[in-house]
Parts: sequence; C-alpha cells; structure tokens
Amino acid sequence: MSIEFFPTQWKPRLSSIIISDVRSCFDLYISSYASGLAEEFELFHGDIGEPCGLRRFVVAVTLDRLLHLRFSLLKRGSERSEEVACSLTAQKYGCKTNEIYVGPASFS
Repeated sequence: MSIEFFPTQWKPRLSSIIISDVRSCFDLYISSYASGLAEEFELFHGDIGEPCGLRRFVVAVTLDRLLHLRFSLLKRGSERSEEVACSLTAQKYGCKTNEIYVGPASFS
C-alpha cells in the first residue's frame, strides 16, 4: 500500500490521503496527534477495497511542531494488524509528501 499524506500548498492545515496500488481488501484506521498533546484523534476508519483518495482532513498544529499520524491495517482473514507511523513538521507554506508502503497497498 502506498499512502500519500500532504498538506495542500494554499491551506497548510488541509491534508489529504491517497491510497494506491491496493492488492487486497483491508480495514484501515488512521489517527493523529500533535506533539505536546496526549489525546489522539481518529481521522478515518473503514474498509478499503480499491485505490482511492480519502476525504480531506483539517488538522491544526502549532508551527514547527510535529504532527504524528498512525496507520493501522487489518487484512481480510488476518488476525494481526500492521501499523505504520510517520511524523511531519508543521510549516507555514509549502507541501510535504510522504509515501508509505505497507502490505496490501501503498499510501501517499
């Protein structure tokens, strides 16, 4: 799986996730928290069966602080989930893209 997570250039707190190269169906859970905060927020939870773009998310983070994302995937018929985490630094302008490969698909 390839996950693309990027704040859009003109709205720094607006983010989107693109799921491509899906090899099998899986349950996806995405959560987020900012450095300095203990509370984790659910951004998405649902089944993925084909490449798609998820709705856009608005996440407010103090400049120069880290935004942490956690992706948890459970393949159909499996009892064990796979987890991937990534961190992005909040910037005033620009675009940041991370591409993540995990078992059944790619996220970007």
